Amino acid sequence: AQTGGGVSACAVCDGALPAYRNQLATHLAGNPADGRAWALLARMDLALEHYGDAAMAFDRAIRASRKVAVDPEIWVDYAEAVGMAEGRTLRGRPEAFIAKALELDPGNPRALEMADSLAMERGDPAAAARHWQLALARLDAADPRAADLARAVARAGSLAAPGGMT
Repeated sequence: AQTGGGVSACAVCDGALPAYRNQLATHLAGNPADGRAWALLARMDLALEHYGDAAMAFDRAIRASRKVAVDPEIWVDYAEAVGMAEGRTLRGRPEAFIAKALELDPGNPRALEMADSLAMERGDPAAAARHWQLALARLDAADPRAADLARAVARAGSLAAPGGMT
């Protein structure tokens, strides 16, 4: 996207994210207690698919700032980073981070979605259906995701029925 004067309005679109990431890393070298900057670095690493680096930065962010540590979105992103870094699974440490996000906000849509995926990964469609139902209840009926989510609830419910998972 171009703005007036030919300057790109989208750092990711024009490939500048790695440069911004490096500037932020330099800032953090002199300001290691900046939890919000660690969280931003972690999210940049997540966007760049540097999952191990993202996981380490999320850990630093949570340890550096109580405000960051009570943000359920941080825990969801942390779960994603660790899950991708440790074998593309939500089992293990990511599971604990999803639980933390849901403890902080029981209706967090992204945490519920990850809990759904974890339940399906474990072969527990009934638990997935419960999480999806909670997520669906939080969506406005006009939300375009509502129809897909309703289908997912129905599918998980049918899988959970006797004889549904074979």
